[in-house]
Amino acid sequence: MARQDDDEASWDLLYTLLGYSRKLQAVPVSENLWGCLDLVAVYNVSNDIIQMVYDNKLCANDGGVSYVHHTGNIVMPIDKMKEFFEECGYTHLFEKLPI
Repeated sequence: MARQDDDEASWDLLYTLLGYSRKLQAVPVSENLWGCLDLVAVYNVSNDIIQMVYDNKLCANDGGVSYVHHTGNIVMPIDKMKEFFEECGYTHLFEKLPI
């Protein structure tokens, strides 16, 4: 989801998770949290959409709706969130907090 409005973004789980991790200088840890977070820049998504319009690739084969999944500027494994934040240039270490 592309979010730019802070009020709207505060309802987004990913936005909230990353925001509180930065504020608390800690990341959640649980055996029930697994997988990756796929972070895509709004700029890249908008450019891709414009390119699809320009190339006339928005129509589904049957004339219906086309859905496009944008992936991957940063793919961050959830179990590596601590390392991700520490490598982003923060001057402090992040804790791991069990949830």
